[in-house]
Amino acid sequence: MSRLYRVSEALQGSRSAVVFVHGLGGDAVATWRATPVEDSFWPRWVAQDHSEIEVWTVEYEASPSNWQGSSMALPDRAANLLGWFEAERLYEKKLVFIAHSLGGLVVKQLLRLSADRPGTPLGRVIDSTEGVVFLGTPNTGSDLASWMERLQALLGTSLATKDLQADSAYLRDLNGWYREHGPAQGISTLVFAETRVTKGLTVVE
Repeated sequence: MSRLYRVSEALQGSRSAVVFVHGLGGDAVATWRATPVEDSFWPRWVAQDHSEIEVWTVEYEASPSNWQGSSMALPDRAANLLGWFEAERLYEKKLVFIAHSLGGLVVKQLLRLSADRPGTPLGRVIDSTEGVVFLGTPNTGSDLASWMERLQALLGTSLATKDLQADSAYLRDLNGWYREHGPAQGISTLVFAETRVTKGLTVVE
């Protein structure tokens, strides 16, 4: 299941919110900390520097393999998370998403589901979104995920990893949708990709 964690209350009557969405194998806290020390928690820095903005992090199960935990397919995950946005009435705020890895795909899918529900509170999420920051998001899949898929018999590859396979037709379609509808909705987009290897690997080129 997905859920939202409030990092800061912000000032009374706040009209804006930043939402951090972790990626494959991440969680709502550790993904955004450089060290185990609480002072390295990046979302709290944002809250301290901008007391007028609400700050949230998302928690959802996104294990790379079945033996490490469970996960849900991308459309199901986004639909589940969208329900939390309705429950917390975040559609009433100006929204900015900061998404890492798989989290970027979750955000795009969430916005697509919102766009399919015009005239409803869920449909207002995309209307309220002003910006998305993608951090190493595999917009058309990752070769690493495809490699892990070959080890399925051993690892029990999770649904989250399957969603990330390189050259996925589904991800190409989702990427094309966002490229068209993001600008049309006035959503500002900032993209960061990898330029150096990490432990000998480039996960997202």
